[in-house]
Amino acid sequence: MNLVERFIGVKGRKDKQAAIELRGNEKHAAKRYADKYYLYRISQISADTFSLSVLKNPLQDPEIVEHSVYIELDRSSKKEEFEIVVQANTSTKLVESNSKTIT
Repeated sequence: MNLVERFIGVKGRKDKQAAIELRGNEKHAAKRYADKYYLYRISQISADTFSLSVLKNPLQDPEIVEHSVYIELDRSSKKEEFEIVVQANTSTKLVESNSKTIT
């Protein structure tokens, strides 16, 4: 990897000031390659004008990094699951997955 000068992550965004989410392989690459990792954000300003923002080593600045927590509900044995059934001209019923009806 010494031959590589830059590892580049490119993100297109409608809003010029939109935040960028790094997950999975992108986040791993940003950590692994640090000073060789660049994040490019491109946005269209008008029909023929674009804005390009470039940030070297985006994870090095704690002021701009916002952490997220991802919850995989389907992997939990403690979750409750319901079906919501809407019937025309009647009340809405909430049906628990074990077939108990709640009105």
